[in-house]
Amino acid sequence: MPQTGEPYGITYKWRPDGSDADLLPGGLNEVIDIATVGGGTRQQTWTYPSRTECKVCHNGNADYILGVKTHHLNGDFTYPLTGRTANQLETLGALGWFDNTYRDDLVPWMMKSHNVAENSASLSDRVRSYLDSNCSQCHQPGGVRAYFDARYTTPLDEQGLIYGELETSYGHPDNRVIVPGQPERSIMLTRLNSVAEIKMPPIAKHVVDQAAVSLLTDWINSLATGPSVAMHSPSSPAGPFTVNVHFSQDVTGLTLSDFVVNHGTATGLTGSGAEYVLSVEPAGFGEVTVKIPANVAVNGGGLGNYASKTFSQAVTDSGFVAWLKLDDGSGVVARDSSPSASNNGALVAMEANDWITAGRFGGAVKFDSTDERITLPNMVGGDFSFSFWMKTNQTVPVTNAPAQGISIINGDMPGNARDFIIGSTRTAEATGSD
Repeated sequence: MPQTGEPYGITYKWRPDGSDADLLPGGLNEVIDIATVGGGTRQQTWTYPSRTECKVCHNGNADYILGVKTHHLNGDFTYPLTGRTANQLETLGALGWFDNTYRDDLVPWMMKSHNVAENSASLSDRVRSYLDSNCSQCHQPGGVRAYFDARYTTPLDEQGLIYGELETSYGHPDNRVIVPGQPERSIMLTRLNSVAEIKMPPIAKHVVDQAAVSLLTDWINSLATGPSVAMHSPSSPAGPFTVNVHFSQDVTGLTLSDFVVNHGTATGLTGSGAEYVLSVEPAGFGEVTVKIPANVAVNGGGLGNYASKTFSQAVTDSGFVAWLKLDDGSGVVARDSSPSASNNGALVAMEANDWITAGRFGGAVKFDSTDERITLPNMVGGDFSFSFWMKTNQTVPVTNAPAQGISIINGDMPGNARDFIIGSTRTAEATGSD
């Protein structure tokens, strides 16, 4: 980890006698003889990743360092030196590895992931735990182009796994990430069960994890074959809007009251079979979300629907000149969500891990050096106003002059004496930094 800039990866290869390891200038595949349990040997290809390949998984969107998380350690482990079996979090806490925010009485309430072979856990929990440990560094918002979220902390119906859309059909229009009851149409299983070009993960894989393949197959076959549902809006509204609702099978029983709407009201529902149109009245500009719970509609065989992913619709104000939601997650452009959609912000001197997915209202970015900023072109010819949310860990200066506070926004407007600054200040009585 350098002091500034992004981390980088380097790979070493042990010498045959084990006396030292040598730095490799690039990647390398080596065939190694491995002794088997029953006697004899087998050959195994081992990949030493190049520096570029290291950053495929150790990427900025995953904060580069891929270490264990709390839920990975929240389980029993048999320690070979003592033969004792104990919860790993409780053991590390007793050894003093954690700071004083750790409380062992809360361990039973903490999230817990599960091993592939942990038969006491459900198939779903074991599959999702496996995906979290092996795939989530790339498969999460702001990551690779695949549309699912492999993080265990994301609820199943928000992960985009079951009937999840693909970035390509892989040879058949009915293929999806996971198709209940159809392993042959579930591309996640196809890629996990391969060491050919289609394999996943795409680098350093030479052996299929048969235990994981069996687990994923069992889970797919256990899933009910009820319909999926997807939603999208044909417009970027400044007022009432409609949402197209598509089920993968014809359904009955769907009603207006089944829709869960935040920051708005469901006002009408038309359609039948697999296609419906929902009318929504927003409560104001901002983000309106719509969700369809599981089992509110049934197919011809009486099987209920899977819950939808949460559909989000940005409702703008016709007077907006620019609206940077900062939910892009990556890149050097902050997309403009105003009606004009033409005044994007440019990120200057910022790093990949400055993007934050959990901001106050959706996304956010952090500024942790004086040269980092977002710039916007001059786009107004009259009066205007700013609205934004921020949080700082800096101590705000005591002053009545914004220019002497923490600089937040600097304006360089055309013409004389039109420059301005928005700064953060506080009174002498105020304390803290939030």
